Amino acid sequence: MILFKKGVASNFIVTLNESKTIAAPTYVFTFTHLTLKSTVVLTYLSTADLSAYPSRFNEFAVTSTAFTSATDGQYSYVVKELVSNTILEVGKMLLQPSLNTERNGYGTQVERSGFNG
Repeated sequence: MILFKKGVASNFIVTLNESKTIAAPTYVFTFTHLTLKSTVVLTYLSTADLSAYPSRFNEFAVTSTAFTSATDGQYSYVVKELVSNTILEVGKMLLQPSLNTERNGYGTQVERSGFNG
């Protein structure tokens, strides 16, 4: 599962080389929200791969603005080659909100005294 935080740039790892059919493909990542069915599409050239070992895994950078208008929540994703339309990988992605939610509650635990008979 890929984890992104909204508004935060980060790197993510996938395994695309074992399934690719073109020497230098353009990768199209389509993220689809599981409930709303809205999509976010990211495209990467094979030269954008940051991996030191591209035959084992592929590493790409996502910008802080990539999911600005996307809804937080769970997504499925599909990675395809642009020219051949070959599916290289499918998986799940979680998009978290940019700020941590702080919950308000009781500050101290209330102690209760029992009946002393």
